[in-house]
Amino acid sequence: MNYKWYLDSAAVGSKRKLLSTEVLSGDTASGTSESTATLTYDQYGNLASKTVSAHGVAPTKSRCINQRRTATSWPRKRIQPGM
Repeated sequence: MNYKWYLDSAAVGSKRKLLSTEVLSGDTASGTSESTATLTYDQYGNLASKTVSAHGVAPTKSRCINQRRTATSWPRKRIQPGM
């Protein structure tokens, strides 16, 4: 992982706070970037936003436990009246 920090010359709420994190695959010296998260802060130092960009991965045909599903793709269970 790579970390970048705001400098002392940054805006008041951002000084010495985390600017971004980058997840690398493979060797950290020459690895490829898998995802990057960039953070911004308000004037009081509270987290204002976090933007994440990630490497796209093609879906696989196998069903694994970590596979992401949308809320509409889960099997729906009907609720019987009176239950």
